[in-house]
Amino acid sequence: MCISANKGYAYNKISHQVKAFFFLWVILVVSIPDAKSAGKSELITYADFSTGAVISSGDEAPFWMWANTYGRKSYEKRSAYTRLRFGKEDGPSGHLDWFFGFDATGRTDSGQDDLIWSDLYFGLSYADFQIYAGKKAEFFGLIDPSMLSAGSVVYSRNAPPYTKIVISTKDYVNVLDWFAFQAYLAHGWLDDDRYVKDAYLHQKYLYLRIGNANPDRGFFLYAGFHDIALWGGEGMPSELSDFWRVFFGQGGGEDASSSDQINALGDHFGVFEYALKVKTRDWDYNVSYQTIFEDSSGMKWLGLLSPDDYMIGFYLMRNRGRNGLRNIVVEYLDTRDHGGKPREPDNYFDNGIYRSGWFHDGYAVGHPFIRFLVADDNDHMPYNRVRGVSFGMSFQISRLVNPLVRASYVENYGNVGVPFPDDEVVRLYSFDVTNTTYFSNGWSLVEQVALDTGENASTSFGFGLTVKKTIFD
Repeated sequence: MCISANKGYAYNKISHQVKAFFFLWVILVVSIPDAKSAGKSELITYADFSTGAVISSGDEAPFWMWANTYGRKSYEKRSAYTRLRFGKEDGPSGHLDWFFGFDATGRTDSGQDDLIWSDLYFGLSYADFQIYAGKKAEFFGLIDPSMLSAGSVVYSRNAPPYTKIVISTKDYVNVLDWFAFQAYLAHGWLDDDRYVKDAYLHQKYLYLRIGNANPDRGFFLYAGFHDIALWGGEGMPSELSDFWRVFFGQGGGEDASSSDQINALGDHFGVFEYALKVKTRDWDYNVSYQTIFEDSSGMKWLGLLSPDDYMIGFYLMRNRGRNGLRNIVVEYLDTRDHGGKPREPDNYFDNGIYRSGWFHDGYAVGHPFIRFLVADDNDHMPYNRVRGVSFGMSFQISRLVNPLVRASYVENYGNVGVPFPDDEVVRLYSFDVTNTTYFSNGWSLVEQVALDTGENASTSFGFGLTVKKTIFD
């Protein structure tokens, strides 16, 4: 049995919006250089545009061609895209500043046009804190931030961003020379194209760092948790008092379902994370560990003494030297145990009420190894029993040759409630080589080749090209 691509989701037929986007793209490409020469670059501190295409031999594009692209790259075997990105970053801490981001991709595949928003936000910052609203491509967790990582379990770079209002620290805030924290709280709105319409997103995290007073040298210990929840919506408790129940993980009131009264209100999902980082003059060494929780059973001992479902990663980053090896990433994910409860297993990424699951605009919100069976009535089922390993290396050799190499192996055993028979377990091997060639005047060319093959999986070879022009950086 082959896991199908997530092809059942609906494309918005917004050809007029795509045409308007291309018109805006042309106007800004012409006007931004003039703004820079006129000394107005303080209003726009980064800007680039790119265009490209992907062609594949199989039923869908290989895994590494679409994974962790915030939905900008299509599953389809052939697609073309044009992307415009610009914005303003805030200045140094200590004074009030503003920032914004615009990042849109016009995408065409299978005769359909779609407009993907990675960024459309505005915010204010002061000292070590910020508040912003809109869609923003974000990175979460203690894993390696490079594109070599397959992504965090709970919230990866796979799906397009939700619309949110966010209050957070800008980075780690030092309380003492050796102790710092990082915090985040968001309230979001989900699209109407779901089983429960008008539902909300709740998201929060808190991370602690203990280590050397010098942030660029020494030993550092990290610990934290990241919790997300679906709640509210049509016919569901949606009052302010219900928000506080979701925030503190409490059971629902009398207007909630019997399950939500017994357990926590809403569909909660999260991870405890731990990491050890050693920073030297030449290299950074990092080991990270995530353990999954869905209810109180997964939260015992903060996940340390009952690692039923987890991801562990090893990361190596080079700090000095211009050419050669830059990064190595190895990650292992296992979600087959589902809380260690044979009688009532935790059904990750799924819920009896919020039956669209952790699935947004056609892509899994969590780790991209988790695929979804997409239904016409928005009752999507995750294939949430997986075991997989990913490996990546990046090199900097010259302006012409800077390859990134990725490989992964995934075993998919189906859903916890609907497991695959032994002879239908999917075993997928995925390979990718992406090279970036830099030319003069901000132009670059990205060449990508990728391959998927395996047991009960389609074989697909893909090739992609992207031309990029950086105006501000």
